[in-house]
This record gives sequence, C-alpha cells and structure tokens, in this order.
Amino acid sequence: MKNPRTFAWRWLLLALSFASALAVAAEPDPARTRAYIDQAWDTLTRRVEDCSALADPKVTTHPVVYVPADAPADAALAAIARRCGVELRPLPRTIARIGDLDPHTLPQQGLLYLPKPYVVPGGFFNEMYGWDSFFIVLGLVADGRAALARDMVDNFLYQVEHYGGVLNANRSYYLTRSQPPFLGAMIRAVLDDGSAFKDKGEADAWLAHAYPLALRDHATWTRPEHRAGDTGLARYFDYGSGPVLEMRDAGYLRKVIEWLRAHPDRDPGWLVAASERPDAAEAARLKDESCDVVASPVCRDAWADGHRLRADFYLGDRAMRESGFDVNFHFGPFAGATHHYAPVCLNSLLYAYEHDLAGFAQRLGKADDAARFEREAAARKTAIDRYLWQPQSGTYADYDFVAGKHADDPYVTALYPLWAGAASPEQAAALRGKLALFEHPGGLAMSRDRSGAQWDAPFGWAPVNWLVVSGLDRYGFRDDAQRIARAFTATIDRALAHDGTIREKYNMETGDADVQVTVGYSDNVVGFGWSNGVYLKLRELLQAPADTSTGERHSPGGASGDFDGAMALPAFTVPFSAYASPESLARFREVLAEGKQAPGFAGGIDAARAFYDRINRSRAERMQARYPVKLSTGTIAGVDVDIVEPAAGVAPANRNRALIVLHGGAFLWGEHSGALVEAIPVAALSGMRAIGVDYRQGPEHVFPAATEDVVAVYKALTEQYPAANIGIYGCSAGGMLTGQVVARLIRDGTALPGAIGTFCGSIVPLGGDSAYVGPPLSGDPIGSGPVSIVERLPYFKGASADDPLVIPANDPAMLARFPPTLLISGTRDFAMSSVLQSHRLLTRAGVQADLHVWDGMWHSFFSDPELPESQEAYAVMAAFFDRHLGR
Repeated sequence: MKNPRTFAWRWLLLALSFASALAVAAEPDPARTRAYIDQAWDTLTRRVEDCSALADPKVTTHPVVYVPADAPADAALAAIARRCGVELRPLPRTIARIGDLDPHTLPQQGLLYLPKPYVVPGGFFNEMYGWDSFFIVLGLVADGRAALARDMVDNFLYQVEHYGGVLNANRSYYLTRSQPPFLGAMIRAVLDDGSAFKDKGEADAWLAHAYPLALRDHATWTRPEHRAGDTGLARYFDYGSGPVLEMRDAGYLRKVIEWLRAHPDRDPGWLVAASERPDAAEAARLKDESCDVVASPVCRDAWADGHRLRADFYLGDRAMRESGFDVNFHFGPFAGATHHYAPVCLNSLLYAYEHDLAGFAQRLGKADDAARFEREAAARKTAIDRYLWQPQSGTYADYDFVAGKHADDPYVTALYPLWAGAASPEQAAALRGKLALFEHPGGLAMSRDRSGAQWDAPFGWAPVNWLVVSGLDRYGFRDDAQRIARAFTATIDRALAHDGTIREKYNMETGDADVQVTVGYSDNVVGFGWSNGVYLKLRELLQAPADTSTGERHSPGGASGDFDGAMALPAFTVPFSAYASPESLARFREVLAEGKQAPGFAGGIDAARAFYDRINRSRAERMQARYPVKLSTGTIAGVDVDIVEPAAGVAPANRNRALIVLHGGAFLWGEHSGALVEAIPVAALSGMRAIGVDYRQGPEHVFPAATEDVVAVYKALTEQYPAANIGIYGCSAGGMLTGQVVARLIRDGTALPGAIGTFCGSIVPLGGDSAYVGPPLSGDPIGSGPVSIVERLPYFKGASADDPLVIPANDPAMLARFPPTLLISGTRDFAMSSVLQSHRLLTRAGVQADLHVWDGMWHSFFSDPELPESQEAYAVMAAFFDRHLGR
C-alpha cells in the first residue's frame, strides 16, 4: 500500500518531468498543457483504498476517517484503515442537515468517508471540495472521463444523505458549512453528456435517486439562517461560531486586528478591547462578544494591541469561507461582513439550481414539483431585479441588507446572471459593457481593488472566468467570450511553459502565475483541478464552429445520452414581424407599457380586477364606436349575463341562433367588461345575439363552478334555440372553459352546440415551445415552460389535471365527439403551442377543426379593434359560426 505522503511525490515527479521538457522548449504550447492535464487527472484522483486519500496536510494529528453513524460495519474499509495506519470511527449521531453536528464535540478532526473515487484540487487540498468539483466535473466530461464525473456526483449525493448537504469539503471540520451551490449543475452535466450510462433507462433511474437528495441540498439555502433578511434572497452562512477549526494558529487573526487598528476608518466595529490573558469573568463575557478563549487555543491567541475580534466578524469570516472567496475585501475588510450581504453570485446560482430542479421534476413526471420550482425561480429573479439590479449603472451589485445599501465597488460576480440565464437581453447588453472594468491581458480579474487579498485585483481564477465566458456565449456575445477564453488559456499556457505546472490562480495584468498575495492565504497551489477543467472547456469553446454555442446548456433534465432536443439559446433580438401591420406595432408598444402597470396580488384581488376592468371598459367603448350594438343585462338560470345585439337588431335569418361568450381573465377577473370585448364585434358582424356569461371565478369559487354556470345558461337557452343553433366561444380562460363545458355536456349526455371556438386557450395543458418563447416575445420574463393550471390558478384548487372535465384532451373518445371547432392564436402568444396541439388532436379525432394563426400577434391580440389583424379575426369568427350553426 502506498505511503500517505505518496500524493506529494506524485506532484514532484510530475513537475520534474515537465521541468525536463521545458529545459528543451519553454515556448507556450497548448498541446503540452493538454498532456499535463491528462496526467494530472490520475495524479489528483483519490480512492478510499489509496492511503494518500486519507491524509490531511492541514492538521498534525493522527489520521482519522469518520463514517456515518448509521453505516453498517464494513470489513473491507476496516482492513484498509489498518493497512494505512488510520483510525476508523463512526460519527456520534446521524446528520439530517448541515450544522446538526458541532465538530467541536468530536475528539479529533478527520476525513469524512466517501465511497467512490474523486478528484481533489491539488497541493494540500486533499479532499473533495464543493464548488471546485463542478469545474472538475465539467473538465472530466469534456475529457471523456464521464464515469469518474458520475462517481463524484454520487459522492455528493452520499454527502447529502449522510452528512446533511454538499459540504465545503469532506472533512469533519466542514460539517457546519457548504459552498456555492452547483449540485444541480453537476447532475445536469453528467446527464447531458450521457456516456456514463448504458442507456436512458439507467440515466432516468439515477436521476430518480438523485432528485430527492438534490431537494434536500437546495433546502440548505432556504433555511432561516441563510435568508438575507426579508429580501427573498439568500446569503452565505456557517452554522459554527468563533475561529474555524481548520485554522492552525491565530497568526491570520492577529494580522486582521493589526490592520483594523492601523485603519480605524475602515473598522466596521469588529474590535473589542480585551486582555491578552483574560480571567474567568472576562472569558465568560468574551464567549458571547468574541469567541471561547477557554475551548479554542486559536481564539485564545487571537489578540493584538489590546484587542480581540467580535463574534460578528467570526460569523462573517465563516460565511466568507462558504462563499469560496477567501479572502477578499469586497464584502468588507477581510470579507468579515459576508453574512450581511445578499450576493449576486449566490442568488444567480440558486436561480439556475431552481430551474434545474424544475427540469429534473418535469423529466420524472412530477409536474407539481416542476411548477413549484419554476415559481421559486421566478420569485428569485423578481427579488434579484428588485434588490441587486442597478438600472442607473447598468449592473448588478451585492446588497448589504443589514445596512440597507449596495456594495459600491465592482466585483466580477456581477456577471454571474449571464451564466444563470437570469438577465434580460437588455440587462445582458448592459453587463457586457462592464467587461472593461475587469478585463486584462491575462483574462478577467476579480475586482479593481488592489487590497492584496487573493480574491481581489489583479488576480483571476478559472471558475469565475468560465462562468462569465460561458454566460457571454449563452447570450450570443461570442466575440467577447472567445477573446477572454483566448486570454485566459494563453495565461495558463505561458505559466506552464515557465514552471511546468498549472496553478489555482493567476495574475491577470501580467498574464502569468506571478501572484504576490499579501493579505491572508498566500500560496498558489499546484494542480490544479478547476484550472484543468476550465482550460479544457475554454479550448472547447475556442474550437467550436462559429455558429455553435458551447456555453453550458441549461436544458431541462439533461439529454442522458439520447439527445432530447433541449437547446440553450444565446441572447438575440427578435424584430417585430415584417408581416404584422403598422397599427399592431403601435399598439404593441402600448401593450408593453400597460403590462408594466399591472398590479401584483399584494394589493389583493380587488385591485387586480379593477385594473383589468378599466382596460376592458376602454376596449369595449372602442369596440362600440367601430361596431354599433345594443347592450343590455339580465339573468338566465340565475346567472348574470350581458346581452349584445346588432344595432339594427338580430338579422331575420339569425333569430333562431345565439352565441354564448365566455370572457378570459385567468378565472380571476374579466366579468361584464371582458365578455363585452369579445362579444361586440362578432355580434355586429354576424348579425346574431351574443350572450356573455358572468360565471363564478376564483379565488372565491373553485372548479367546477364556472362550468356549472355556463351549462345552466346553455340548457336554459336550448329551451329557446335548438342546440345545433347555439355557438360557444371564448378567449384564454374563456377558451379553456369552452372546452370544459363541452366535455361536461358530453359526459351528461346533453345535446351539443353546433360549433365552438377556443381562442388563445386550449383543451390541452399549456406547454410546448411557445410556453418558453412566447412571454419574452411579448415583453415578459423568459417563460418557465409548461404551466399546470391546477397548480397555478386558485380556481382549480383541489381539481385534478388528469380529469377530462378539466383537460378534455385526457379523453380521446370524448374529443371525437366535439362539435366543429375554431382555434385562433398568434405567434407571440404563450398559448400558441397548446392551441396548435389542440387542433392536431381534434383533427386526429375526426373533428372539423379550423386553425388561424396571425404572425407577430400576442395573447388575445384581437381585444384591440383598431388592428387589421383583429378585424380579420372577427370576420373569421363570424363566418365560422354562420357556416356551422343551424338556422
């Protein structure tokens, strides 16, 4: 068995072999860098049976390996421990969440057992790290080592199951904190590649195992301690207190105190006057104000010039380490205020995580979960835009929710929303304009602050460069992405040509590994896992065809070996349709402005109803000016109705005909005025009587109240008109309700209407391409995909999406009995795909179904009578019912 120090020898031999080669040729050479990375993967890989995996250069005590408290005895593992000279111990209790077990209570710190091989960063980082591993996984997949990438993800799932979540790394002293959340992205990377699975079935089974554990990991970030006040955003937080356990001595902390004493204007109040050797009373006070000088030798020695550090600094210091940015001065001196911030980086990653979870849920057939996580992502984006987006400066900024102000120095993590897809096209373009703040000959530096800390200027890191480059590529800024990719890969090539190694960080100004850190941790470790992985991804991007995006694809659920067709689209501008009328363009501007004025639900449903009623009344008045009609109100079967007749009266040929009109409005609003908007033009053009039904809606009423109201009105009208002479139609919710009413009539054996119209609403669930692309084409946020009306709309509380009375397409036999159906939509309508699918299913069932789609038109476009497209639509509606209704 190898000696525990073998890993150091591996690196020595590797460095010597490259030093020999460089003596002959010291010119930068990507091929030489690639060869180094090929060897480095093996050198950096740890297996439990390899003694080198069990050593911890950061501590001096005898090596200990901890296994989960509930893990069964493992004779093979015990034999390995004896052979390697390490002690094998069970943890004292099971762990459900990070922070459940205080590592201070352990007699000794040690390695947390993981069952499968993993790649470590390098140097004295001899364990599997949280966010490092994402970039390592990307590199392994790019290098054809997907099986090892899958092993690493399996280890993280094991961590979640047995140690409470994805940890900073698998050491006992990290049991109180995580690292930037990339588990969802790692799962997606392995699934998207697919080569780690023999077939899609195996991949699906793996995802079914991973999904509930990913939910548990995500829940770490929504716990109260991780909430950034009442912003709806998250913060970094470590569940421990006092100096971190992996800190060998108090040297760093004494330097912090000395710096704060020398810069009193920069001290946020972190110093507390105290004795170097406090008595018992002072020690008891310091336990709350600072740290436990009795229990922690590091705390005891963290004294300089008559002062110690306050407890709040230690909380910030721990949070800084969870952020991965240790040390920086962006989040206060020595990042001691990290826990006071809602950071752009973390919340961008969580936005992407929530989209990944929604995609996984959708793939696993968990529609309610998918809808829930899409809602969570949308809510997070709203909070990001509210608290982190700075429109006046065109960038995102970290928000100090304690002080109520934004960080005033730019940090390159402001560009993370590009990777996550959280930026609008306009925001992305503004962020692109900020590249000059960070870009240097060697790549992107972290900031403009030359604090001397490694996570500040002029230093740059592979993971951040990749996230920004990938994000730029995602939004279509290919030239910028490739320029930065060339710069950073050239930096790695130059540095390797100089000393034969790849490092953890680089100097972006000089484009090499000349890193002189003067504050905090100062080594520049050789290896290096994430630099290797990012180098491969950047080279992949540079070698891709000009019209191919190689940024990470946030495709729902992953391809898993069988390409599922999901595409990550770069940002691009879609001009208004050349086929649309000038009048529609003018109105489209007004529609966008109106949308921004729409109230949320914070003011209650009455405010929303009043808002849409004002809009609909304006439309109805404009309708009447163009299409003269007579209006009256009444009740039919106890249901309020609005009756619309042509100004000259119902045409003689139509006296035995009637139209039932069902207004839209998400089953929440639209009564009276909404029905008039949809009834006036058709009544005027067709010469028929149109009856708007003011059906019951949510949240006061639930399904099937609306159906019952319309059926009651319909049955009453059949006493006056033959069923075949009655038409029913509606837009949006009204279109859906039309299908639900017909389904109910079929179930009840009631004579069916002669024809129906489902406009901008459908008889299938809302989904398809338009559910994603329709919203942004209409000025709304990027669509979240399929929408469960049962999950989203209060009216459907308690209803089942499998019920054909809710979604008629669930029963093909029922569809076959539908009367002639007119379907209408526009290419910018989020419901267009559902309308198209409804037409397809009806046609397949043998129903006479007419489909009309207007290019460039949005949801319910024909609510505005001035548009030529609207006028065409009214004519189509009138002609359809005239053709199909009996006389």
